[in-house]
Amino acid sequence: MKKLLCIILCLVLSCLFLASCGEEEIGKVPDDYPQIDNTVQEVSLNLYIIVEDETVANGRTKAINTVKNAIKQYTTSKYNTNLNVVYLTESEYESKVLAAVSATDSTAANIVLVNSNSLMQKLYASKKLCALDSYLDTKAFGRLNTTIPAPLFEASRFSEMVNGTPAEVLYSIPNNYVVGAYEYMLINKAIARDYFNFNETTLKSYKTMDDAAALIAAIEADGKYSVNDCISTVSGSYEDRFVYGDAGYYCNVVSNPIADKNAVFASSFAIVDQGSVANERAMQIIYDINLNIEFRNLLQ
Repeated sequence: MKKLLCIILCLVLSCLFLASCGEEEIGKVPDDYPQIDNTVQEVSLNLYIIVEDETVANGRTKAINTVKNAIKQYTTSKYNTNLNVVYLTESEYESKVLAAVSATDSTAANIVLVNSNSLMQKLYASKKLCALDSYLDTKAFGRLNTTIPAPLFEASRFSEMVNGTPAEVLYSIPNNYVVGAYEYMLINKAIARDYFNFNETTLKSYKTMDDAAALIAAIEADGKYSVNDCISTVSGSYEDRFVYGDAGYYCNVVSNPIADKNAVFASSFAIVDQGSVANERAMQIIYDINLNIEFRNLLQ
């Protein structure tokens, strides 16, 4: 009897299994499973960048080639882009970059490291650079707006007429974030917001001690804390604002450093207009240089 029951149960389970196979193929990936896009067009790009004369003079070409191959492997696997890094010495850099910008063969430049205001002015005059504002307006690349200090973007723009209207147009992405010191007002969140119940929006609007007069009066009347425990002004870098924020402070920008074209064009990346597909892929490279530590370290 037990053997008969076992046989019947096996037959029932086998039928159920076969029925389920008819509904969905075994091993089939569900429709909502993240798919790898294998249709991304393969693109080859040339990135022109500078290397110190001494590096070549000291015979470090083997090290350079190792880095080039590592970068090519990274960009190929990540977004199907064969990135050829062309290292040029300082003495030859400007003349060869300008030639590559005008080239129409396999040496044509896609991305150029701008290393001086003089070179950027010549690149701009060539009218071969790609305007980049439209990329920064997209979700894909918009994070650069908050990663790179606004004064650098402002100093990077060129004033020109666009469709008959005056405009400030961006043709390069700053690579050097050091533009001088910011002035910040720090306000202790635990004291000002949590203890004294001051509104967060109000606290973030303070730029001077006069702005904070009501908070200062409350601190002095209460007596538990000193004004210096709650409010202070400091100088610091752009990155410091995030450190202060993580440490429990509102970090209000009192004043921005002033950047000029000599500062921003000492190190920035420009894209040579080679068509929409190549331009967008070049923008991906620049985005990674700024935000992907692995890639930035490879390049440096």
